[in-house]
Parts: sequence; structure tokens; C-alpha cells
Amino acid sequence: MLNPFSTAMHFYHEFWVRLDNFIYIRKGLWSLHYFNTHMSF
Repeated sequence: MLNPFSTAMHFYHEFWVRLDNFIYIRKGLWSLHYFNTHMSF
């Protein structure tokens, strides 16, 4: 039988890891876009 608390904590951790990766990717894409538009030669 699974411990509901540990399951909830695992879900919570997974959620934040994915959210963090999503934000990191968004920032990376935005800065790449900014770099391309403002530093084009």
C-alpha cells in the first residue's frame, strides 16, 4: 500500500521540476529570440 503523503510529495516535486524546466525553456527561447532580433549582423 502506498503512503498518500509520500505520493503527494512525489507529485508535488514532479510538478515543480516540470514547471521549472518549462520556465527555463521559455526564458531560453525568449533570450535567443531577443539576441537574434537585436544582434543580427
